Amino acid sequence: AGIKSDYRFFAPEGSSSLEMITALDRLYNINMEYVVIVLHSFSFAKNTKDTTKNIKFNSIAFKRFVKTLDFISRQKDKYRVTTFSELNIEKARATAGSKSGGFVSIPVAYSIGRYIGQFQQKFL
Repeated sequence: AGIKSDYRFFAPEGSSSLEMITALDRLYNINMEYVVIVLHSFSFAKNTKDTTKNIKFNSIAFKRFVKTLDFISRQKDKYRVTTFSELNIEKARATAGSKSGGFVSIPVAYSIGRYIGQFQQKFL
């Protein structure tokens, strides 16, 4: 089977803010109870040839993520931010897998911002 090409992981280094915001809205509309946003130590590092010697800050991915967080904060009645320490693990386990994987399709046109950002990151 595999993941269709129009499916993206919810990650600031690989998604535009429009993709992330659209995914949040669509997941909300199908009553997805939890959306997990995971950041890595390299989430805001530029993808350079040798990241062990030349690490640069990825301001484009950072700005996309801040824009998404601003959206979430303006929608407090719709979205509740929970840390792992606040998570009801039994409830999360009970709901895990109850939906169709939690994938939502995002229109390819919404990816244009990501492509522009990747171009800027690589060449500017």
